Amino acid sequence: MPQTGLTYIVDREGDIYELLREAKTQDCRADYLIRCAQDRAVLDEYCLSETLVRAPVLGEIEFTLPSTHDRQQKHITQQLKAVRVTLAPN
Repeated sequence: MPQTGLTYIVDREGDIYELLREAKTQDCRADYLIRCAQDRAVLDEYCLSETLVRAPVLGEIEFTLPSTHDRQQKHITQQLKAVRVTLAPN
């Protein structure tokens, strides 16, 4: 299926540079949505966290975080941002 694109959605353990580099050598179109564990270097003048800070806000969500035995209830305002980056080799 040469016209098929894949999207991989992975958690923090999925930000392994060597795995992503190997996947790029395969003859397959793929995008990745990764919740990263490390503040990786990207191919610009900033690291991943700084690149995300500079990204535009796409939206906001507000909610109340309920209390638990060790935390009081609190109001949360969370911003949604997304940015496409190319990771730099380590």
